[in-house]
Parts: sequence; structure tokens; C-alpha cells
Amino acid sequence: MAEEALAIGGGFLIFGFGLNVASPQLSPHLNANLGLWGVFFILIGLIVIAIRLKSMGRR
Repeated sequence: MAEEALAIGGGFLIFGFGLNVASPQLSPHLNANLGLWGVFFILIGLIVIAIRLKSMGRR
């Protein structure tokens, strides 16, 4: 389970960074602020990884 949780958290991080990089090019076409969505996904990824690492430390 640890590997899956870390992979999911890492996926959210990569997706969030990708949105932040693509934001200047795509935001005008999509009428959305992709930078804020990118930050949201980065935070979700960090939270998932932190929860998993915290639970691994209890064992």
C-alpha cells in the first residue's frame, strides 16, 4: 500500500507542476486559471505523501 500511496501522491505532484507550466499557454483558451488548479493538485499530492509517510513511521 505504501508504494501505491506514494505513486498517487507523486502523480498529483507531477500533474500539478504540469498545469503550472502549461498555464500561460492554455489558460486564455480554456478560460480557466490553471495555475491555481496546479497549486491545488500539488497540495493534494503533498498531503497524500505526508499522510502515508506519517503512517509508515508509526509501525
